[in-house]
Amino acid sequence: MSDLVSIIEDLRAEGEELYQFLKPLKGKDWSRQTTFKSWTINDVVQHLYFGDFMGVTSHKSGESFKVFMAEVMDSGLPLVDFTRGWLDGKQGAEMLEHWHTH
Repeated sequence: MSDLVSIIEDLRAEGEELYQFLKPLKGKDWSRQTTFKSWTINDVVQHLYFGDFMGVTSHKSGESFKVFMAEVMDSGLPLVDFTRGWLDGKQGAEMLEHWHTH
């Protein structure tokens, strides 16, 4: 169990470091492409939130996770596009705060 606690602590520390790094970004910075699949910085933060949501959902309820994943798969959209729609327009500093506080 201490290995799991250590992993969680490391993830939290890395998340906080990333948050502090991204916090100063302004408007157009969020739409800059990264070297990862040409995703924008905004796409990456949305992806991190989406991954956290899936992890928490699967931990709380296997059934809820299955239902949500069926929704994702049934959409027929690439994951990055599904995530953009699912987050209902949250982006930039607002998205960063949403990810950081949830």
